[in-house]
Amino acid sequence: MHILVIDDEKYIREMLSDALSFQNYKVQTAEDGLKGLKLFKRQGNFGVVLTDLLMPQMNGMDFLEHAKKIDPYVEVILLTGFGTNETVIDALKKGAFDYLQKPTNIDELFLTVRRAIERRRLYEENRQYQANLERLVKELEHQNKELENTLRKLSETQSQLVQSEKLASLGQLAAGVAHEINNPVGFVLSNLNSMKKFMGRIHKVLDFIHTEVMEKSGADLGNQIKSIWNRQKIEIILPEIANIIEESIEGSNRVKTIVQDLKNFSNLDRAQITLADIPAAIESTLNIARNAIKYKAEVIKEFEDIPPIKCNLQQINQVFLNIIVNAGQAIHKPGGKIYLRTRREDDLHIRVEIEDNGIGIKKENLNKIFDPFYTTKEVGSGTGLGLTISYRIIKEHGGEILVDSEVGRGTKFSLILPIEGVPEEGGNE
Repeated sequence: MHILVIDDEKYIREMLSDALSFQNYKVQTAEDGLKGLKLFKRQGNFGVVLTDLLMPQMNGMDFLEHAKKIDPYVEVILLTGFGTNETVIDALKKGAFDYLQKPTNIDELFLTVRRAIERRRLYEENRQYQANLERLVKELEHQNKELENTLRKLSETQSQLVQSEKLASLGQLAAGVAHEINNPVGFVLSNLNSMKKFMGRIHKVLDFIHTEVMEKSGADLGNQIKSIWNRQKIEIILPEIANIIEESIEGSNRVKTIVQDLKNFSNLDRAQITLADIPAAIESTLNIARNAIKYKAEVIKEFEDIPPIKCNLQQINQVFLNIIVNAGQAIHKPGGKIYLRTRREDDLHIRVEIEDNGIGIKKENLNKIFDPFYTTKEVGSGTGLGLTISYRIIKEHGGEILVDSEVGRGTKFSLILPIEGVPEEGGNE
C-alpha cells in the first residue's frame, strides 16, 4: 500500500516517513497541499494520505476535498496541533478517515494507519466484487438469452414432431429457403468472378497507360498525371478493390456452403431412401446445431473410414441433431467436449457414437429416457419427445440405439445402423 505524507515541517515529514517505512509501507512526501495534490494526481496509487491541517499554498481541508473528487475511496488522516471539535467534525463530514494530534504518538499512528489501510482494502475488494458480479450478471443474461432461443427453437421442432412424427414441413421449408437463397448467391458469385477478371484487365491497362504517359509525355502533363494519380490514391485503390472482391467471393462461398448443408439436412431434393455418407451428414448437422453448442463445448471428430449406408437421411439427420443438442444442454461448466465417432461395427453394420462430458444421467433414469414425454428439463423447456422419436427412427431402420452414462462423467449414445438398410417401405412408414 502506498502512503503520501504532506506536512510543511521537514522534521515531521521525515519522522512520519521513517516510522512508516520501517513498517514496510511505501511512503512519499510533499511539503505543502498543492504539491501533495499534484503528486496525488500524477501517481494515482495512494491508498492513504496523512496531511497537516494548516499549510501554505493549500491546507489539509482543501486537499481533502480535491483528493476525494479524484479518488472517493482514498483514506485521508488529518494531522493538527490546533484543531477544534468543530474542525474535526467538519473534516469527518467531508470524508476524512480520522485525525491525529501533533506531536503524534507512534503507536497511535501505526494503529490509525493500519485501520485506514484495512478499510481501503475492504473498499477495493468490494469494488472488485461488484465488478465481478456485474460481469457475471451480464454473462448470465447473455447465456440466458442464448438458452431461451435454443429452447424456443427446440420446442418449436418438438411441437412439429408431436403433430406429424416427421419433419416433412420443416424439410420443405428448409429446401425452399435454400433454393431461394441459392439462386441470387449464384448470380453474385458469378458476377464477382467476372468482376475479378475484368479488374485484372483494367489494372493492366491503367498500369500501361500510366507508365507510357509518364515516360513519353512532357514534364507538365507528366506532373499533372502524377499529381492526380497520387491525389486519387490509385496505387492504394487498385489492390484494395482486388481484396474487396476476394473477400466478397469468400463470403459468397461460405453462404453457398451453408445453403448446401441446409439442403443436405432437409434431403428433399433426392429420394427418401438413399445411399448416405454418414460423416458428411454429421458435418451438415453440426452446421445446423452450431448455435446450440458453440458456447457450450468443443466438438472433437474421430471419423474412421466407413462405407455409405442406405437410409432415410432426413430422419437420420434428425437423430444426430436431437442427440447433439441434448449433449450441449448437458454441459454446464467450462471445458465441455462432445466427441463424434464413426467406425465399422462388423461386415453388416456401422457404429456412430456421440459422447459428452456433461452432467450425466442417474442410473435409475436410464431405462426411462426413451419413454414419451419423459424429461429432466424444467417445465416449458422441452416435451421429452426428442429421444423417443430418435429411438423409433433407429428401430425403423433396423438399427439399435444404446446409452451409457454416469453422473458427473457424461453420457455416450451409440447408434448401430445396417449398411444395406431396410426395405424402402420400412423406412417410409
